[in-house]
Amino acid sequence: MGKSVKYERTRLDWKKQSNRGHDFFYAQVNDAGDEYTIEHVEPGEYGYGREGWLLTYPNGDRGGLFTTGPHVTNPKTIAQVAAEAHLLGVLNDQDTQQ
Repeated sequence: MGKSVKYERTRLDWKKQSNRGHDFFYAQVNDAGDEYTIEHVEPGEYGYGREGWLLTYPNGDRGGLFTTGPHVTNPKTIAQVAAEAHLLGVLNDQDTQQ
């Protein structure tokens, strides 16, 4: 399991970065630098057989690979929505635990 993360933001502000020809987007959630990332993945990378966008949570867990399909035209946008839904779920869990 990854490290525990204290979240401070309720909306994600995505920034783009390119590294070694790869596009990825990140959204920082606190002053400690914890962030959601969405990375463009080619077939065969990270053990995935398809091209898509890989969502990673701030604790290091993978949130899944989002690919195109009959009902998905922009998997990066879906991954961003999934990250925001995850963040809202985490914040709601924190509220009920206190």
